[in-house]
Amino acid sequence: MMIAEILSVGDELLIGRTVNNNAAFMGKLLAATGIETQWLTSVGDQMERLVSAIETAWNRVDIVLMTGGLGPTHDDITKDALCRFFNVDMTFHPEIVAEMKTRYKAREMEMPKIVNNQGLIPAGAELIRNELGSAFGLIFNRNGKVLIALPGVPFEMERMMVDSVIPFLKRFSGEHTILMKSIRTAGIIESKLVTEFRRLDEVRQLAGVAVLPKLTGVELRLTVSHDSREQAHQIMERAVRITREDIGQWIVAVGDVMLEDVIGAALTHMNMTVSVAESCTGGLVANRLTNTPGSSKYFIGGAVCYSNEIKHSLLNVPAELLNSYGAVSAEVAEAMAEGVRKRMKTDYGVATTGIAGPGGATEKKPVGLAFVAVAGPNGVVSEKVLFNVDRQHNKKRFAQASLNLLWKQLPQKYRTLAQKEVDHEG
Repeated sequence: MMIAEILSVGDELLIGRTVNNNAAFMGKLLAATGIETQWLTSVGDQMERLVSAIETAWNRVDIVLMTGGLGPTHDDITKDALCRFFNVDMTFHPEIVAEMKTRYKAREMEMPKIVNNQGLIPAGAELIRNELGSAFGLIFNRNGKVLIALPGVPFEMERMMVDSVIPFLKRFSGEHTILMKSIRTAGIIESKLVTEFRRLDEVRQLAGVAVLPKLTGVELRLTVSHDSREQAHQIMERAVRITREDIGQWIVAVGDVMLEDVIGAALTHMNMTVSVAESCTGGLVANRLTNTPGSSKYFIGGAVCYSNEIKHSLLNVPAELLNSYGAVSAEVAEAMAEGVRKRMKTDYGVATTGIAGPGGATEKKPVGLAFVAVAGPNGVVSEKVLFNVDRQHNKKRFAQASLNLLWKQLPQKYRTLAQKEVDHEG
């Protein structure tokens, strides 16, 4: 099995100005190729530190993947660092500059003189074409080890990884296979899920298991690494089967899909529709339901009803309910769900009302309290949820709770059909 290190270059990564999504993208593609990433390293734009980081990575892995620092400006030092590490000189490639001039001319622009620096390449490096930018990628293949340097611009790097780097690296991975599956759950916290997962140790003997709590529910990540592709798939199937048998009642789907995706698939199979009435979530439920392609088949519309006046006038929530129980109550949530369902003539209506914070709380109704409700063909149901004091997190959790309640109200037959449709390798 080949092991890799991803080395990301740039001060912006260290001061929090840029999130290192490049490393996540590269790591996922490497795993799918059967190459295990064992280190992720970020280093700033300082020559001695960068050369040291390259040396450390080169000495401990088979494949080093670098991003960043290949541009033409003074702070782009990756090519100089590679010259120092490999003890080579910079060579000039006039064909690169000629190509850049042609690209600028096609855009009716004059090429800045500084772009000429892109023609300077460390001697002995194999070039990787960059169809979207001026910085070519570099490959150093020495003594059974490989270093690949790519630009840090995400869309350039991603294109080069898919079109050039992964096909090149497949020569080294052989039959070794790394499989990963995401098992998404809803309606259960991490500690309870682990407690209920009674055969967890049995699954761990088959696969690596990571328990990942998120605002959208707890995710289990299963990883199988094997020298045989066929054996890897068989082991993964067994691990997933045991997991389903043990905690299936909380599993929404297997794969890189979200709760709203399986809800959409189920509603499509049912040929039914949904609408939403939101107070504390401010449109997040509608946003998530419409994130799924094809959502216009089942999502009709929504309303953000913050004030009591709008709840009453738009959704026909009785004034006596608002006065007696308050806007944040099970009674009002249920009336909102039924009101939007009737108003928009949908099969299901979803509602949220709560206190996102940091203000608005009372002794009996603290920050983080919300009621979510679903009205459907079989009546209306509601649930009380209580989270923490962070406004943005509360809003996301309220939205998740409402979608989870909707999911539970859909007939089991169609939930099963939806899961089969969206389940895939994650």
